[in-house]
Amino acid sequence: MGTAITINFLTDISSICAKNKARLPIFHQLYYLAWQLIEFQRETDYRQLKKMFFNHTAILAQEDQLILLTYLLNFAFSKVRENNNSFLQEAYTLYQFGIEKDLLIIDKLFVDDHFINLVSICSALKKFDWIERVLAEKLAPIIKELAPSAYHLAMARLSFAKGDYMPCREYLMGIDHTVYGHSLRARIFQIACAFELKEPSPIIESHCKSYENYLRRHVSIHKQNAQGGLNFISMVRQLIKIQPDKKQLERVLNNYKIIVFQSWLAEKISALK
Repeated sequence: MGTAITINFLTDISSICAKNKARLPIFHQLYYLAWQLIEFQRETDYRQLKKMFFNHTAILAQEDQLILLTYLLNFAFSKVRENNNSFLQEAYTLYQFGIEKDLLIIDKLFVDDHFINLVSICSALKKFDWIERVLAEKLAPIIKELAPSAYHLAMARLSFAKGDYMPCREYLMGIDHTVYGHSLRARIFQIACAFELKEPSPIIESHCKSYENYLRRHVSIHKQNAQGGLNFISMVRQLIKIQPDKKQLERVLNNYKIIVFQSWLAEKISALK
């Protein structure tokens, strides 16, 4: 419980596995790669594990399929959060597999974060037909078991991606803002909806100020995503100026290492004259 424990023979095990990787049984090769992925977060380990996982799924028990798929999903979505858009398709492929093989529905329940991430990925890729079919068929029985905030947040994301900004706002009203992760995302959609609906700049600024105050209260605990939100606010404030400088905004956006809703901001900047 909070105490660091050194396992002395772990280095020896790692060395033996690394030297004899090709001679290990497939099952052990898969878990060795999963261990390496967790330990070092390397894309090369992800690629190897994904390839071997899909090639040998048939020999794995369903529990092992779920465990290994979860490792792959966690890595893929960590890259998506870093705005590595090449991993959007990766995450979609993994989620599609997990849904169609019934791996992600456990005892008629679906993990809230998986649900939000799934809808978010499909929204970003505009896979509307597929996600709506899944919601109506595969996931219909478990939707009522989701936390209300998780469901409303996911549906707000989907509505926004489809350009349905008023329904998006209605879904946002069902979100519990005492949950930091949900409130963090909901406030982004609130600002983006106000922008898309061409509300007056002072109203958008009031949303930005409220969000800024919220993030600054949490920045000491959630430093990275709070900073991403603050950078988002800074860009929105530039966009609502009377004559925003397109080239300057492009430079600033490209220079940010951490920023939320980057693809939407890039789209709005690109539309400037």
